[in-house]
Amino acid sequence: GGPSRRGGLAGRIAASALGGVLVAQGNLHTFVARTPDDSHLVSWLIVLVVGLIGGFGFSALYPRPSGSAGAGIIRGVAYGFLAWAIFPLTLLPLLNGTTLPWGPNEVRENFPAFPGYLLFGAALALFFQWFGMLTRLFFEDVMVGSDNEAVGTQGLRATGRGMVAGVVGGLIFAGVMLQIGALTNVASLIGVTSPITGFFVHMMIAVVIGTSYGLLFQRESYDITSALGWGASYGFIWWMLGPLTLFPTFLGFTPLWTSDAVAQTFPNLVGHLLYGAGLGITLHLLEARYSPWWIPRRQAQSARVARRREQVLTSAPALWTFIVVLALTIPVLLGTESTS
Repeated sequence: GGPSRRGGLAGRIAASALGGVLVAQGNLHTFVARTPDDSHLVSWLIVLVVGLIGGFGFSALYPRPSGSAGAGIIRGVAYGFLAWAIFPLTLLPLLNGTTLPWGPNEVRENFPAFPGYLLFGAALALFFQWFGMLTRLFFEDVMVGSDNEAVGTQGLRATGRGMVAGVVGGLIFAGVMLQIGALTNVASLIGVTSPITGFFVHMMIAVVIGTSYGLLFQRESYDITSALGWGASYGFIWWMLGPLTLFPTFLGFTPLWTSDAVAQTFPNLVGHLLYGAGLGITLHLLEARYSPWWIPRRQAQSARVARRREQVLTSAPALWTFIVVLALTIPVLLGTESTS
């Protein structure tokens, strides 16, 4: 059916994109739990099969995407964790005839695949959401009510709110970076070491990420709790995508997807969670104070209550809790050496 085709296509695209990044870094084997000496072609085939199966599985769980693209990304991260547990920790070892790497030391050794699978899940969900939007746009009748803004106006408002939220979150995160001396590292992205320059580079990045949050999560949070959950989860994603992946890549190094590197970046993770929390709460407050003149206040309040009730009945609260607990637990576990 339609959802399965969209899921298979989204899975292949997400896996191919991630595989291309890993090939450029010479780390394709980490995604498929194989040694560097194994066949490059076989590794690529496994990546594509994982993408296809993963896409079919995601479409079976979420045949009709609901909510914003940002909510879909958070679902994808949780799904990526499940895929990591199924493929490199269970299915692939069984096919290779080896023991299951479920012990603490074995999990630590197989951890380099963990960030890749989480990012794969996020990309899979995003592509699946976009394909669903295109399908509805071209093949379904879309009724536009009088209480809806034009798409362009919504986008401009979401961009502006996201930029403001990015400034607030960036200032919160800057305090953490100042304490751990990370501003000079950020400044190295443009070839200098001045912490003042690093602060301005950091704020520019914070505004860009905030803008993406405003566009991806518009109208998704209906109270402070949901805003905190979505924002912190998005901050966790950018911890993996930023200091663990893009930052070292821009400096000419491989992604920091090892257990030791992740355990050492715990202060940076806390900063990203705080940044995301500030981001989410600020965006919610900016959205909550806006009420279009053509909608009666009582109607707007009723719509917000209905949306909040609908979200509470979904898996959204469980997703927030899972992502935040995962974010705080993984570095601690990886930093604990096994004595067995």
